Amino acid sequence: MSDPRVLDAVQDLLDLMLSDTEERPSGRVEDLEFDEGGERPVLTTLLSGAPALADRLGGRLGAWIRGLYGRLHDAKEAEPIRVGLDQIQNINGRVDLRASRSDLGIGRLDAWIVDTFIGHVPGADHAPE
Repeated sequence: MSDPRVLDAVQDLLDLMLSDTEERPSGRVEDLEFDEGGERPVLTTLLSGAPALADRLGGRLGAWIRGLYGRLHDAKEAEPIRVGLDQIQNINGRVDLRASRSDLGIGRLDAWIVDTFIGHVPGADHAPE
């Protein structure tokens, strides 16, 4: 067994593409959640989706993104998509997951955003060349 890699969570994980078990783009890492109860903070969850991005940006832009997303989303209170560390298969330029889109709870609006915009961002694995 190889030694675990050490990552700078903010530098190495934020904005990476999430890829599900079928290698479909499934969002981006928009924010991170830590357990701060110990001596050092420990990464516990990757957050994805417009609500996570809105919280990360804050201010007027974040409020605008959250408001627009909330108006278009099926649920009354739209929440970020939460990816536990146990759902991560590999991290190497993207985050390969052990879960499908449906397992992650990606709804129709999130899937449309990923398929229409995020999956076509230059540098995304499935972007047209």
